[in-house]
Amino acid sequence: QEQSVQDVPIAVSAFSGDDLASRQLESFQDIQFNVPNFAFSRTQFTGSSISIRGIGALAVGASTEPSTSIHLNEFYVNAPRLFETEFFDVERLEILRGPQGTLFGRNATGGVVNVITRKASTDGVEGYADAEYGNFNSVKAQGALNVPLSDTLAVRLAGSVIQRDGFTENLFDGRDIDDRNIYALRGSARWLPTDNTTIEVLASYMREDDNRARYQKQACTEGPLSPLLGCAP
Repeated sequence: QEQSVQDVPIAVSAFSGDDLASRQLESFQDIQFNVPNFAFSRTQFTGSSISIRGIGALAVGASTEPSTSIHLNEFYVNAPRLFETEFFDVERLEILRGPQGTLFGRNATGGVVNVITRKASTDGVEGYADAEYGNFNSVKAQGALNVPLSDTLAVRLAGSVIQRDGFTENLFDGRDIDDRNIYALRGSARWLPTDNTTIEVLASYMREDDNRARYQKQACTEGPLSPLLGCAP
């Protein structure tokens, strides 16, 4: 049921897509500075960690599960790629603090993050396009187009591209690393066969092909685990 956040008796932070854009909240790294008791950090390899009120999952292992439940369009995501991705064509973002196991299952000990993307709509043709350019030839572009095919059928296509030259020099061979080369596509269709029936189909695809470091840069010396971790703090 749709309800005003002012009337819900739990701690909720909600952002519409326009809120994310106006506040320049482009990823979960930005969200942590706008939501109380919310911490986000990158972990080893392609993982990331979200902690709400100090409860998270800092264990390293393929079988570990987070204590903060991540949902994309009402579906639970076990191992989301939250650090590499950025928001695009999002309808709203909801963060519920505190245990939410009654409604969202056992992985919601710390809280829940709900990401709701924009869906196809039969209301009319609409879309947008946005582009940025920065140093190191950084290019960010995203956009979406919604097209009603009839009074009961509509499709929507959204995409995002992120590219940037490397800014870290590899002293071994002189190459620049830590570049970015990511693109993502999302398509949705909505069919309204009757007044009481809504059928939605959504598909998304993301690809990253770059040589970004798997972890943040740190001062270190060679240690006994150097073949595995590269260095010791």
